[in-house]
Amino acid sequence: MASIDYVSDTAKLEQALICSSQRALQLEAQIRDLESRLSTSLSDSRALSALLVSSATHLATSTRRSERALNQHVPYTTASLDKIGEIVHALNEDLPVVREQTEQIRACYDGGRHKARELISSLEFLNMSFFSRAATIVVGPSPVSVRRTMIFRTLTGILFLFLIWGAWATITSTVRTHRSNDSILPLV
Repeated sequence: MASIDYVSDTAKLEQALICSSQRALQLEAQIRDLESRLSTSLSDSRALSALLVSSATHLATSTRRSERALNQHVPYTTASLDKIGEIVHALNEDLPVVREQTEQIRACYDGGRHKARELISSLEFLNMSFFSRAATIVVGPSPVSVRRTMIFRTLTGILFLFLIWGAWATITSTVRTHRSNDSILPLV
C-alpha cells in the first residue's frame, strides 16, 4: 500500500505541479499583458507630460507677450484713438462749412455748364443759314428772345396771309379771264 500511496502522492504531486505550472503560465501571461499595458500607459504619460510642459511654456510666453502688449501697445493705441477723436471732432465742426462751400461750387459749376450749353446753342443757331434760322424761329424753340420770336411769327403769319390772298386773287382772275374768253370764242 505504501507504493500505492507513493504513486498516488506522486500523481497528486505531479498534478499539483501541472496545476502550478499552468497557473504560473497564466500569471506570466497576465504579467506580460500588464507589463505591455503599463509600458503603453507610461509612454502615454510621458507624452502627456511633455505636452503639458510645452503648453505651460507656450502659456508663459503668451502671458509675457500679452503683458508687454498691454503695457506698451495699449497706451499707444489709446493715445492714437484720442488724437483721432480730436481730429474727427474738428472735422465734424468743419463739415457744415465745407458742405456749404461744396454746394456753392456745385451751383457755380452747374450755372457755368448751363451757360455753356446756351452759348453752344446760340453759336449753332448763328451758324445756320437765314432760312434755317427763320424756320427754327417760326416752328420751334430758338435762342432769340420771346419778343423777337413773337414779332417774327406775326410777320410770317401776315406774309402767309398775303400769299394766300395773292393766290386767291390770281386764281379768281384766272377763272374770270377763262370765263370771259369762253364767251368771246365763236362756236364752231
